[in-house]
Amino acid sequence: RKIYDRIADCNADDSLGKIFRRIPQGAKILDVGVGCGALGAMINNKNNQQSKSNQQNNSGTSVIDGIDLDRRMLQQARPYYNDLFQADIDRCPASILGERRYDVIVLADVIEHLQYPAQALSLLSRNLQRDGKMLFSVPNVTYLGVICELASGNFRYRDEGLLDKTHLRFFSHQSLVELINDAGLAIVYEDTVEMPLEISEFKDHDASQYLNLDSLSKNPHLMTYQFIVEAVSSA
Repeated sequence: RKIYDRIADCNADDSLGKIFRRIPQGAKILDVGVGCGALGAMINNKNNQQSKSNQQNNSGTSVIDGIDLDRRMLQQARPYYNDLFQADIDRCPASILGERRYDVIVLADVIEHLQYPAQALSLLSRNLQRDGKMLFSVPNVTYLGVICELASGNFRYRDEGLLDKTHLRFFSHQSLVELINDAGLAIVYEDTVEMPLEISEFKDHDASQYLNLDSLSKNPHLMTYQFIVEAVSSA
């Protein structure tokens, strides 16, 4: 498996940057699917800035743990995390985490890789604090580029992107909402990452012949590359 490289830029308008800015200072965080450790690096950098500005008070220091299936990813992410666990989220998150409780559980581009995402989310939510939240970024299968690819008679998997060859699930906005509700969660905040077709992996497609279709014009997420969702327990 390849290690997914992410840019650790807290000011970026990509999915990880937007998720990072939804995490309160001083939170206890679980990063599910750590990859190269970009979120941990961002949290670590913020902690360092916080300690420099207020050396007498560590109450604003965040703590981040992580889970990943790939040992190489865990080794690369090691410098930025408190505790790391090697585990298959489809199988046993509850037994790995025990009684740990988190203010924020992050799944950045993770649930599309799971066989049983609703079950995994439901189990992970048991490790939330009473007022805790989960943050997701999820690729949008109704993005214009995917529609162009299908209309051309193709559905070509790639090493990365919306049609990543390791994706097991594909989500529209509606199916994502249904999944989160099925997991016993309620959405309290939404955002998107928009991407022009010409800078996406689908840039070779000519969308002009499809854009005048009435059905496409009714899709509010035609240029949405990823969904950003914040959810809390609905119990």
